[in-house]
Amino acid sequence: MSQVVQGATGSPFDNGHTDPWTKTFVDLPELNARATQAIAAAIRDVSAAARRGKNELRAKSILVLGPAGAGKTHLFARLRRTFGPRAVFVHLRPLVGTEMTPRYVLGQIVQQLTYEVPEGLKQLDVLVGSSLAHLDGSPPEYPRSFLDEVAALDDVERRKRLDVALESLLERHPEADETYLQRLLDAPFMKPTLQRAARAWLEGRELEDAQMSRLGVRSSIPDERILAALQTLGVFAAPGAPIVLVFDQLENLVDAEAAGPRIRAYGNLVSELFDTLRGYVLVQMALDSEWQRGIQPLLSEAQRTRLAGHVEVMSLPTPDERRELMKRWVEQLSVRDAPFPWPFGERRVSAWCRAPGMTPRMLLLSCKQALALGADADEEDDPPTTERTAEEATDAASDDDALDVLWEEHLVSARAALDEAAADRRAADPARIIGGMACALRFVDATKTSRVDARQPLQILARIGPFVHAVALLHQTHWKAVLSALERVAESTATGAVLVARERALEFPPTWKKVIAAKAALEKKGARWLTLQHDDAASLLALESFLAAATSRDLENGSGRAFAESEAVDWLRRERRVAEWPFVAALVGAPEDAEAPPPDAAPKVAGHAPTTAAPGSAAASAAEGESAPDAAEERAGARVDATATTVRVCLQQLGVASLDRLVREVARLGPAVTRAEVEGVLVTMRDRVRWFGRSIVADGGEP
Repeated sequence: MSQVVQGATGSPFDNGHTDPWTKTFVDLPELNARATQAIAAAIRDVSAAARRGKNELRAKSILVLGPAGAGKTHLFARLRRTFGPRAVFVHLRPLVGTEMTPRYVLGQIVQQLTYEVPEGLKQLDVLVGSSLAHLDGSPPEYPRSFLDEVAALDDVERRKRLDVALESLLERHPEADETYLQRLLDAPFMKPTLQRAARAWLEGRELEDAQMSRLGVRSSIPDERILAALQTLGVFAAPGAPIVLVFDQLENLVDAEAAGPRIRAYGNLVSELFDTLRGYVLVQMALDSEWQRGIQPLLSEAQRTRLAGHVEVMSLPTPDERRELMKRWVEQLSVRDAPFPWPFGERRVSAWCRAPGMTPRMLLLSCKQALALGADADEEDDPPTTERTAEEATDAASDDDALDVLWEEHLVSARAALDEAAADRRAADPARIIGGMACALRFVDATKTSRVDARQPLQILARIGPFVHAVALLHQTHWKAVLSALERVAESTATGAVLVARERALEFPPTWKKVIAAKAALEKKGARWLTLQHDDAASLLALESFLAAATSRDLENGSGRAFAESEAVDWLRRERRVAEWPFVAALVGAPEDAEAPPPDAAPKVAGHAPTTAAPGSAAASAAEGESAPDAAEERAGARVDATATTVRVCLQQLGVASLDRLVREVARLGPAVTRAEVEGVLVTMRDRVRWFGRSIVADGGEP
């Protein structure tokens, strides 16, 4: 076998082509040049407008569509290298199951400011250095030299310099948040401990007491100031290094039920960012088929205008572009025994250039597969192509091996994310953990998840068979925030059908006596506690990203075929036995062990005593099954029956709902129905109604 195999480790064929932050990069600029030019033009327009004056500064929006493997993630990496320190790039993808919020976007921007540009600077340094240079009248394209100049000053002189910059910025942009702007300017020059605290505050994260003491603040950024913080970042960055928000893998917004709430929520978010923020470039990326079929039809006309004001469609490489791309990949090999088309041979190269539907990703994987055979392999052998025989397509063992390797890659990334969070003394991304939990419930039979919302005290509500389950993830790190979260969970449920989860790395210290007491009270009430071990949390994070990649068709086997999402789900069910994971087992096993309320006990409703119907009332007649001897009682009985039917129908349709919501739905169909009558009907339905706390009711199916 040729030496090229030994020299291939670390070659371009081994790169993670779905990694937007890859450091090893081979590019062919003419491939999808139109999309590159459109985004580059938007960045330059924003920067030029910011330098002319705030009245001309607006946001720009571009939609990029293309088939799986066409190079959308590669486009992100290309732009990062093309612009270097002249722009700040932030890569986001939809959360699985739950919605993106402005606070989540802010957190991702600041978190990715710690990532490096190709020149080696952190994006935070680029952001601050280029802006300071612009204010000083110096070229913003060289932030390092200006940043070094400010860093070399003594503390007093540096403070004066930064205060002058702050006053100048506020004079230009009086709408900016002064406190946020000052901490952003100071951040690159802080000592590491103080910088970590400042970054947590800038992200909008919850702070520990020590961090608040260092920063001189009493709390994290409240919700009403999040958009102001985003606006401040935009106008601050625009003159020197505009912020480019790239929302990738939008196909993950499509719900299995095709109801579209997450699509509309995303449309609302981006529309709000477009209308409210200035100085940003908003880039959306999606599979063309999923956009046309599953996303665009569910957006309003106003949302389409803002999300797809400018559309670019990525094309597949031409035969000449394929050949040139392969040539550039081969040039990166550490050992080359002959000129290109070595090590593949002309026959293989020509076949790949002619193959229909060959994406850059398929081409790379075909080259990698051929390279594994060695340069001495018979060139007359049938070359790998996009065509597959039936035997190859059903090679389950090979596909399982490929999925196993891909899963391990996601698991490694998840563990790294947990380690990074632990180093920052924070929880893993709670939205992703909750998304992983929601994904895990997909592997439980007869499950219908009605809520996945990271902003609620009970973030997940799911009906499994006749039982309603709830999950509360305690991700807070400050004792007051944890105590508040425990109290909200206690207010949301009066039964034991809630599972409270927390990472092992965030165990309560003995000094948190009020928190420990609140936890004990909640457990006495019947709630169950789950400690997420490191590997359990990593598995949930990996599950969330793995299924997201499957939806985006970013999981391929050795020959370049993208796995269908159903194949990935089936493999996880068989090989990873998700239904047996500790989280799922702790949740699903709970209702059978929970103490059910006595048959004659009415459920407690928030703000109300248990409902007891007065003797002779319509509710009491319905509950006791009394006969009606006269016409008036017959009419009353008919009314009760009609009300009971309406309540049953509405509850079946809602599945899980608050009592207030159920009353509103019933009143919409029967305006004369009162709340007391609804409560009375629920008493009669106690064998087929499940109460969740004092205010949530669920259809439990037939008794």
